[in-house]
Amino acid sequence: MHSFFMNSGPRSWSPCIGTGAWRPANRTSTCPPLPRRLTISTPEYQDLRTQASAVKKHTIENLDYYLEQFERQVDKHGGKVVYCKDGDEVADFVLGLAKERGARLIVKSKSMTTEEIDFNERLEHHGLESVETDLGEYILQLAHERPYHIIAPALHMTRFDVAGIFTKALGVENETVIEKQAGIARAVLREKFLAADIGVSGANFLVAPPASRSRSTRLSSPDRGGGRRSTAPMNST
Repeated sequence: MHSFFMNSGPRSWSPCIGTGAWRPANRTSTCPPLPRRLTISTPEYQDLRTQASAVKKHTIENLDYYLEQFERQVDKHGGKVVYCKDGDEVADFVLGLAKERGARLIVKSKSMTTEEIDFNERLEHHGLESVETDLGEYILQLAHERPYHIIAPALHMTRFDVAGIFTKALGVENETVIEKQAGIARAVLREKFLAADIGVSGANFLVAPPASRSRSTRLSSPDRGGGRRSTAPMNST
């Protein structure tokens, strides 16, 4: 396992807000607002948010200490932590790793850092295939678009948009039933998982004492486990 840490500067994003195309898709979203869902399932969520904010503030103020602790634990378990100052260093390391292992295919779970540094594009420039496995991210990759939203990257797209993208990129029939669209993506991505040489994932939390990572695997993932499959023990990065 390799863990990457880097500082990424601001970048220019070009969401589809100005086109007006996002509004119909956004209005028909079946996902209720977060506060409403939390109020129903976790009435004490405000207290938890306050506690989480305090933990985050403390961690940032003592980041060197926790990163060093995490690194020691990763080393102890046979992994390696690599510190990168920019996207070039990240790409150079992964390219070197791919060359060392004779790797050609990379599968990756959702990661905003890799979006910020044009990770896929950098690797593709050197002849590697890097495939998104989050359903929303995969749709956007096929469409050659940037994420619209940090949590729901393809929120601005309708099922008819997705049907057209799948037909053009995958050569399948024009399918507008959402469940069947997910099935199409699942079938393609499972083959990618099985053939992958390297797996890459972002992390919602890095837990220093046991040197573990935690991330929420969204139900939009075509196999409802893209994060786990992208970082299976046999081929994880």
